[in-house]
Amino acid sequence: MSANEQNDTVFECIRGGAEDYLLKPVTRKEVQHIWQHVWRRQQQLLVPSLPDEVLRRRALMLAAAEVIVSAGC
Repeated sequence: MSANEQNDTVFECIRGGAEDYLLKPVTRKEVQHIWQHVWRRQQQLLVPSLPDEVLRRRALMLAAAEVIVSAGC
């Protein structure tokens, strides 16, 4: 967020990793829009990782069960 709207500044921020660039003064609608973008982006990043996490936990549980069975417990 900045009051500086010069193209060089905007490009420098984007190159530095900024997802978006808001100019002051920021309206309520702009804040709502950026939070919706952040929320959706987070959901997209989380959802694909869930199946991998479930598979990893399942593999760990199966391995632990095999150790228990092989130990005769």
